[in-house]
This record gives sequence, structure tokens and C-alpha cells, in this order.
Amino acid sequence: ADLPSVAIARGEIEPGLGVLTAFVKAGLVPSTGEARRQVKAGGLRVNDAVVTDERAALGLADLSSDGVIKLSFGKKKHVLLRPE
Repeated sequence: ADLPSVAIARGEIEPGLGVLTAFVKAGLVPSTGEARRQVKAGGLRVNDAVVTDERAALGLADLSSDGVIKLSFGKKKHVLLRPE
């Protein structure tokens, strides 16, 4: 599956990148407020796991074996976050 990927500075992920901010940076939602609504509705997933905590942070531990973090919004929108 060739998913679109968004490059992100490794320095932004190392200290922990807020999950809401990550979805905005990936272009999946227009604002953190919309991301927050989607979390409440169960519409956002990180690495195929539903996001339940809007205060969660993504870190290097969330990287897959391919070195990316998969963000999903609904069933059809997916973006890979690729730290550089």
C-alpha cells in the first residue's frame, strides 16, 4: 500500500509530539479542535489502534519497523509520518 507520507523533524518526535498536533501536521484534520472531536468520536487511529486519549503523545517508540508512524482518519484517509 503506497500511502502518502509527511516528513517531520526527528526533533519534534523525540520529546513527544501531541497526537492532535500530529494529525494536523499530517493534513488529515484542519485543526486540533477538529482532531479532538474526532478522538471523542473514535475516528482517529495511530498504527491501526484507536486514539482514546487526546493528550497522548507520539514518540520514537511508536515508529514501525519501517521507521514510520501510520496515522488514519476514518476508513479511507491514511498518512505515514516519517521522521527525518
